[in-house]
Amino acid sequence: MAPRKRAKPIVRTERTTKSTRAAKYVSVVPETNGKKRKLAHEPESLQPKETLFVHGGGESGQLGLGPDVLDEISRPRLHQKFQKLGVGIQCLAVGGMHSLVVDSKGQVWSWGANDEFALGRETENVAGIDADELESTPAIVSGLDGFTAVSASAGDCISVVISKEGQLRAWGTFRTEDGLLSFDGDPSHPAKTVWPQSYPSLTKEKICQVKCGASHVLALTTEGYVFTWGFGGRGELARKEQHHTSSLKPERLSLRNIVTIGAGSHQSFAVDSNGLVYGWGLNHMYQLGLSAGRIGPDTSVFVPTLVDSLHPSLHGGARVIAIECGEFHTIFLFDNGEVYGCGRCDEYAIGLAKDHPAMIAVQEKYEEELPFAPGGAIKEVWVSYR
Repeated sequence: MAPRKRAKPIVRTERTTKSTRAAKYVSVVPETNGKKRKLAHEPESLQPKETLFVHGGGESGQLGLGPDVLDEISRPRLHQKFQKLGVGIQCLAVGGMHSLVVDSKGQVWSWGANDEFALGRETENVAGIDADELESTPAIVSGLDGFTAVSASAGDCISVVISKEGQLRAWGTFRTEDGLLSFDGDPSHPAKTVWPQSYPSLTKEKICQVKCGASHVLALTTEGYVFTWGFGGRGELARKEQHHTSSLKPERLSLRNIVTIGAGSHQSFAVDSNGLVYGWGLNHMYQLGLSAGRIGPDTSVFVPTLVDSLHPSLHGGARVIAIECGEFHTIFLFDNGEVYGCGRCDEYAIGLAKDHPAMIAVQEKYEEELPFAPGGAIKEVWVSYR
C-alpha cells in the first residue's frame, strides 16, 4: 500500500453494566502489595467479551473488516471475527492507523497500515495473498511463541505488549516530526523491525503497565519506576535534549512510587501512591492541565510537573486512577467515578455540548484572557462530569 494519512480508528468493546464498573476502576491501576505493584492481569470479576464494535475511518484497513470495507463507518458495527473464533477480548489498543487486540489466550492480533511494520507480521510479497487483504484482516502477530500477552499499547508506527510475567516486546518504528525513522537508535540496525524485540535495559525489570504516545513509550515497573523512550522533542520523555538516537534506549526517570501512567500524542503522565499527578510534554492546548501562570510561556514541559488541580485534597480525598489522552486533550478518571478533562474541546472531545453550562462558563471566563486558538479551539478547560 502507498503511504497514507494517519487517522485514528475508533474501536470499542461491549458496554459494561454498573455491576462491572467497580471492577474496571480497580483493573486500570496496578495493585500494590507492600511497595510492589502487581503485574497486569484481568480482573477476576470481569470475563473477556467476544463482542467488538468498530467505527470511524477505515481507509487503511484499521477497522479490520477486510479489503472491501475501507470507507468511514459512522455508526458502530459488530466485528464478527472474534465471535466466530470463540475467543474473548482481554485488551485492545488503537494506534495512528493500526489496531491491536490481546485475546483471552494471550495471543496478540493486529490489523491496519503496515508501512512501518506496526502489525508485527509480514504483509508484502506473501505468496497467493494480496497485501491489502493481509493488512485489513485481523491476524496473529509473529514471533511471540511462548509469550502470553496481557496488555498492549499502540502509537503511530510502534506497537508494544507486555506478558503475564512482566516481559515487554516492541516492534515497528519511531518517527520524528521530520519523518526520520529509527527503532533502537543503532545505525547498523534496520530503522524498523517486523519482529517483536526486547530491550536489554528492561530484561531485569517486571513491567506492569505500558502506554504509547505518537512516537514515545512509557513503561511502569512493579517497583513503581517509570521508563521512557522514543522521540521527545516536545518533552515527552522528561529528559534533557540529546542526539535523537540515545532517546530510543529506555531510561528510568527519577519519579518513585508510581501506580499508574498515561500518554497522549505528545503528553505524558504519572500518578504516585499519594494520588499526586505529574505531567510533562506538549502543553500548547493545555492538555497537561497546566496553566501559563504555572509553567510560564513555554508550550513544552521537559520535567514532571505536579498538576495541582488534581490534588486529592481538592477532590474530597478522591484520587486519579486512570488517564486517557487524545492528541490535544486528556481525560482523568477518579476512584469516586468522577471524570475530569482538559485541553482542546471545540469538537466535543470532553463529551460536553457547546451549550452546556460548564462550557458557557469557560467561554465567558476566558473570552478576553484566553482568546480562541487557531481553528476555534478553546485553549483551556476543566470540566467534571459523571
